[in-house]
Amino acid sequence: MQNSEKQNILSQEEQKELDTNGLTLNDTIFILQLKKILQEKNLNPEELFREFDKNQNNELSWSEYGALLRAKFQNIPFSSSFLHVFKKANISNTDQLTLKEFLSIFQWKVSEDDDFFYEDSQTKINKLNNIITKLQNQVKEQDDIIQKLNSQNQKTNDLNQDLQTQLVDAKQKYQTHLTQIQEQNQQGQKSLQEENDRESMQLAQKCEDLENQIKSQNNQLQEKDLEINELKQNLKNIDDNFNKEKENFSQKVTQLTKQLTLMQEKEQQKEEKDQNQKLYDQVLYKETQTQSEDTVDLESQNREQNEEISNLQQEINQLKQNIQNTQNQATTQDKTKYQDLENENQELSQKISEYEEQIDKVIERIEKKDDKNKELQNKIEIQIKEINELKSVISQFESKKSDRQIEDDKNNQLQDKLNEIEELQKTINQLKEENFSLKEVVNYKVEEIDLLKKDYAKNQFQLKQAINLQIEENKSLKQSIQEYQDIKNDYQQQIQKFLSNQQIQQNEKESFDDQQKQMNNLQEAQKLLQKEQCINSQQSKHIQQLEKQIRQIEFINKTQKVKIGKQGDNLLQNDHLINLDDLESDESPIKGFKQF
Repeated sequence: MQNSEKQNILSQEEQKELDTNGLTLNDTIFILQLKKILQEKNLNPEELFREFDKNQNNELSWSEYGALLRAKFQNIPFSSSFLHVFKKANISNTDQLTLKEFLSIFQWKVSEDDDFFYEDSQTKINKLNNIITKLQNQVKEQDDIIQKLNSQNQKTNDLNQDLQTQLVDAKQKYQTHLTQIQEQNQQGQKSLQEENDRESMQLAQKCEDLENQIKSQNNQLQEKDLEINELKQNLKNIDDNFNKEKENFSQKVTQLTKQLTLMQEKEQQKEEKDQNQKLYDQVLYKETQTQSEDTVDLESQNREQNEEISNLQQEINQLKQNIQNTQNQATTQDKTKYQDLENENQELSQKISEYEEQIDKVIERIEKKDDKNKELQNKIEIQIKEINELKSVISQFESKKSDRQIEDDKNNQLQDKLNEIEELQKTINQLKEENFSLKEVVNYKVEEIDLLKKDYAKNQFQLKQAINLQIEENKSLKQSIQEYQDIKNDYQQQIQKFLSNQQIQQNEKESFDDQQKQMNNLQEAQKLLQKEQCINSQQSKHIQQLEKQIRQIEFINKTQKVKIGKQGDNLLQNDHLINLDDLESDESPIKGFKQF
């Protein structure tokens, strides 16, 4: 009842601490084995309680508790701890465990350091003696190993000193080489920077020059294109003008052909008139001959006059013939010759006027003659009429001459037009020649443009080549700088490896010293154990303390503490004895010494 009241008053943690008080070593081992099997088999204590609660009264009797342990925990030794743990958990003193009391067994805090000791002190002493003998043998082996390690350590120290000297020399060499490389890199970088700046300036200048050249060439090309367009436009205009002039020329030629046909028709009419005049002259001449026969007397008197008249008539005929000739020649001769003929015609007209004056004088003489000569006078009058007719003919001739003059003017105009046509033809030929020369100039300009384009393409290609060369040089410089950097990194890695090896050796040396200290501690513990073996069983507590010290020394060698519950489990499974296999297992703390 007092315990139940305490359970109601105290907290859960305080109750657990109270419940664990008074447990023996065998009790703690028993409880630890229960916990371990629950973990390994994944068993739930509450389900176990429900399974073996046959009365279904939420309490386990003594028999039910024993049946549960025999069924589920066959490997656990059922010694005095079987009853002691039951009574310790039965706080209510009813000889029956409630669920809470049963679960409290698996929640007790027990020391894992005591789970190894569940036998009597003599067997533990014997086992410990066996362990100590094995440890002594291992200590001897460890001494040999330590000596070997000392010799190896000496060798490693010598090697360390050699490596240290080599490291110092390597550091000095590396430092000198590094300073040289840095100086070379600085100089190379400066020179490269200067060369890059210089080349970049040159390239920039070249690019500017090329751009200016390209711009000027483009401007020249544009100007030449404009000139070519102008020349093409001029050629087109010339062709248009030529076609127009050609059409005009063809029109003028047709007009001239028409005018020439008209002139030819007029010439034919003139020739017919001239032939009629010749016939008239012949008839007149015959009549004069007949009149001369009739008037023989008068001829004698007027022979001189008749001769003069005949001469005049001949001169008139000659003048007519000359006029006819001049008319015929006017179409073929040029203007200057026609002017000469005109002058001659004027002279002839003057002579005719003189002859007319002479005839007038002769007529006056005839009028003064005798009336007998009236018939002759009549004839003379007839002749005068004829002369008047001749004058009319002459006047007609003069009118015809004026018509002829008009025709000549027309002919002159036609000739001028022909001359203009010839000049136009000449200008057309000249334009053709100029067109041909312009075409040659255009072809020459086109060739110049092609050459300029080729030069532009060549300059562009050279510029690209220069830029590619500069890029390749920059790549090679970057590669050389990267090689220097790789060499520097290799030196740094070698130094780092050397330092890490030195640190590893230092750590091994420290671990070796720690192990040496641990071995010394084990030897001291062994001496203490040997002293305690002479003491009786009442000194078991001292043995437990030594065993705890041994275990603590064993746990120092390992960074992770191994649960001794596993070691106790192995001991129980192997007839509760410690053998060498257990000591050499991975979970044994003693194995560390042998591995070392």
